[in-house]
Amino acid sequence: MSDRIPTVPTPEEAEALLRNAGHRLTPQRLLLLDLLRTHKTFLDAEQIYELALKHEGDTSLATVYRSLQLFVELGLVEARYLDPEHKREYYRITGGLEYHYLTCRGCGKMVPVDPEIIQEAALSWAREHGITLLTAHACYTGYCPECTRRREKNRSSRSS
Repeated sequence: MSDRIPTVPTPEEAEALLRNAGHRLTPQRLLLLDLLRTHKTFLDAEQIYELALKHEGDTSLATVYRSLQLFVELGLVEARYLDPEHKREYYRITGGLEYHYLTCRGCGKMVPVDPEIIQEAALSWAREHGITLLTAHACYTGYCPECTRRREKNRSSRSS
């Protein structure tokens, strides 16, 4: 997480990295990288698997998990826990703009948090402390606007 905007690895760079690390360029791996490159948000393995099935029926969920682990090890993909219980990892291609989400405890919706505000605060903090910040992960939980209104309505009806 530096002052520059990170770049997403090109298909050629990703393929070269896989080859140089001694891994085969299977159609499934290439498809998964392409799916991650075209989706800007974090996806869990099951979501990626469902997308892969729509494009090619020859991908198993186990292949998706193994490929994602390999991609993370090679630095092609970032993995994050976006829910407070850390039940499920979410993935995205490395180098995209930072995105942060609030996970609603009421309905489970993921509400985007303004990344510029978060990045400015993190970079300011890092500069003040002489730290080189590469990446930052934050997990926000709370209630989305709809669930907040519903909770306030329920609270006011109980106090009446």
